[in-house]
Amino acid sequence: MSAEKELISVIVPVYRAERFLPRCIDSLLRQTYPQLEILLIDDGSPDRCGEICDEYQRRDPRIRVMHQENCGVSETRNRGLQEARGELIYFLDSDDYLPDHALARLHQIMQEKDADIVIGGHSRIEPDGYVHCDSDNWQETEDSGRIKEMILRNQLPNFVCAKLSRRWVWDGIVFPRGQVMEDMYVSADLFYHARRVAMTKESLYFYSRENPVSIMSDGGNRYIRLKYGQFLAWREHERIADKMQAKCRAKCAEKALHGAVRAVMLNAGTGELTKEEVREAESYICQAKQVRGAGMKIARYLIRHHFRGLLSVAGGLQRTLVDRQQKKRQKRSLHK
Repeated sequence: MSAEKELISVIVPVYRAERFLPRCIDSLLRQTYPQLEILLIDDGSPDRCGEICDEYQRRDPRIRVMHQENCGVSETRNRGLQEARGELIYFLDSDDYLPDHALARLHQIMQEKDADIVIGGHSRIEPDGYVHCDSDNWQETEDSGRIKEMILRNQLPNFVCAKLSRRWVWDGIVFPRGQVMEDMYVSADLFYHARRVAMTKESLYFYSRENPVSIMSDGGNRYIRLKYGQFLAWREHERIADKMQAKCRAKCAEKALHGAVRAVMLNAGTGELTKEEVREAESYICQAKQVRGAGMKIARYLIRHHFRGLLSVAGGLQRTLVDRQQKKRQKRSLHK
């Protein structure tokens, strides 16, 4: 198959996005790039998302719909990778959407730069409709090594959406089941697996913050899982840095330690994390060689010496603070 006819498999996990899903699918059907396979995977959504997917499948032969019991975005994306028939992979979330030329432009850059992954810029849509281009301030470069390092350091967004990649770079890479921050978990491995990567600051993806059921809007116990996911993701970055970018290892390890400590402390007295997850985080904390900051050192001491009572008190105070901060953010967002 010639480069012009390479099939792009667009993987769309669908869950509780009834209000936004038609906009998402319509933006795919308007793409100027002709060779598309659109995989709509209904992850047991309790609203009308499944019906909407089926309606679109009847209208356009490029759409394939799959229905499954709810298992989370990681497993849904993994299924999409297994089902994809295309030489190229693209992820799109069901409450987001694309400008009409997005996939054609990314494919053009991929051909021009002989790249295995192309990062596209993106804009953010706030609940009040305000659109802001987040990629305007990116440090643009054509150096593959520099782009990979920026991914490793999280200086470029680690989410898998808005990136066009060759199918083979995903070989052996899977999203972690039941965890959040799943994008960051796989990104460093994905980019260092690629031979050459490219980027553009041009906004080719509209990331929506309009959906109130987004996990990033949740506080309380969900924030505990967010911090645990950050620990796992930064630990993966540390692993890749140890093999590929030794100068980045210390910073990745510091970030992983911070995530682990925050997760354990926030979890104290809640049971949000499983015992195995707590043990895994505590093991990493106890083995950490360098701990910076008085607060982190005190927290590590409490964790290493199993001061459960003090941890529960500190965790309760932190959860209260997180809840207040989240409510203030949501209030500001609604009144902009």
